[in-house]
Amino acid sequence: MHRFVWLDFMRWILALMVASGHLHGYGTPHKAYLAVDFFFILSGFVLTGSKCRSAGNRDFVSKFITDRIARLYPLHIATLLLLVFINLLFWVTTRGQLLENGWSYKDGRIYTFILNILLLQNVGLTENTSWNAPSWSISVEFITNIALCYYLIAKNKYNIKVFLYFIPIISYSILFNQYKTLGVFSETTSYINSGMLRGLGGISLGILAWYTFEAINKQIKKLPLILPICCIAVFLYMISFGDKVENVDFAAIPVMFVSVILLAVAENCRPHSNNIFTRVAVILGSSSYAVYLIHWPIITFARYQLIYAWGVNINLTSPLTTVIILGSVCIAAIPVYFYFELPMKQRAKTCFANWLPR
Repeated sequence: MHRFVWLDFMRWILALMVASGHLHGYGTPHKAYLAVDFFFILSGFVLTGSKCRSAGNRDFVSKFITDRIARLYPLHIATLLLLVFINLLFWVTTRGQLLENGWSYKDGRIYTFILNILLLQNVGLTENTSWNAPSWSISVEFITNIALCYYLIAKNKYNIKVFLYFIPIISYSILFNQYKTLGVFSETTSYINSGMLRGLGGISLGILAWYTFEAINKQIKKLPLILPICCIAVFLYMISFGDKVENVDFAAIPVMFVSVILLAVAENCRPHSNNIFTRVAVILGSSSYAVYLIHWPIITFARYQLIYAWGVNINLTSPLTTVIILGSVCIAAIPVYFYFELPMKQRAKTCFANWLPR
């Protein structure tokens, strides 16, 4: 499948905005959590485009699950173990005080650790965050990706595409009626876990976005870049200053949907030039998953170990500190991708391919 470089780069920008939201430093986006809904839509879009044509193959399920585990699992486990080390270091240096005691890990450290190992930390079995908090969406994405896998198989046998229109409508309707916001992820409604609802709604929209992209791409030979740029600008404004607009969370969903389609069409109409800007965009876009997962251990270490346990005088709200911490995350994410995430993905593929039945 054609690589969407600028969609990947957009994912890096949003991953950085999520990190900024968790830092609560200078210039924190008010609605940074909306970036996760963009990730879900983009995930459904990319996976459908790359996997739909092979869904009829005999070994499709085993290859799909192997690919998903190899993509998501190694870095998730690495950052989980890093948080274990940070917890132990904090416990030793504070002489028995537990990290984040009072608001996190309320479901139990051992219990939540096991759920994190199994990627089940946010499927309705807990009601609080734990360990590498942003990984709740990785848990949701893995489960919803399995649902996507079986949808792609069924699509080849039955005409079930119409059901896709109802899933996001139902998911976002429940979220709107229950919470009036998308800033929820672990709350359990009378129906389903709120994070799972966001994942199901976003992944379904991503699948629809791919079908819409295919239909439009056949008709349009050239699309002005100003259209996707305007959509993305509106979405970034919603993330940054959306607290001033009522129900902006749910208004942002169609803007994300259209942004993904228009940017994909615009990219597909133009061959990528091999210049410095494209190469930088490729590198940064590739490291977006690392940015998303490693920023929490870095911020946790700075906030609790450096400032609280060791008494280092750091003002997290200052512009300079914000730039240093977020810059460190971005810089660290690049070697993490090339020297850990990429080789471990290949090893995990080989390992899980031998375990999973065909």
